[in-house]
Amino acid sequence: MIGYVLIQIFAIDLHWLPVQGFRSITKGFGPFLERIILPTCALSFIYVALIARMTRAAMLDVLGEDYVRTARAKGISESGVLLRHALRNAAVPVVTVIGSGFCAVDFGRRRHRERVQPAGHRTPHRRCGGWRATIR
Repeated sequence: MIGYVLIQIFAIDLHWLPVQGFRSITKGFGPFLERIILPTCALSFIYVALIARMTRAAMLDVLGEDYVRTARAKGISESGVLLRHALRNAAVPVVTVIGSGFCAVDFGRRRHRERVQPAGHRTPHRRCGGWRATIR
């Protein structure tokens, strides 16, 4: 659904981006980039929403801690308290989720690379650590 909305707004109404198609990066970085913007945005919306929810929940937990109240009592500005004390400590679970997302993307890329190997390609055998020919 998000993809359709992005296509309607940015490709059809505003004519900023193409609706579909692929250009190789060898034919220029600009045409390649303008064709991957819409799919990248559509696929990343869910992940951005997850990160925003996790950041909010972590910040609400941290803002009730004693060291945040102590920093406010010392007279540190509210932005200093939020950035230096609260956000730094709330970022730990958020960075963990972001790291697991990168791991999932890399794992999917590796699985795809294993699937598309040519027939007869030699791959390491998982059980015994030896080599075997793959027949597909």
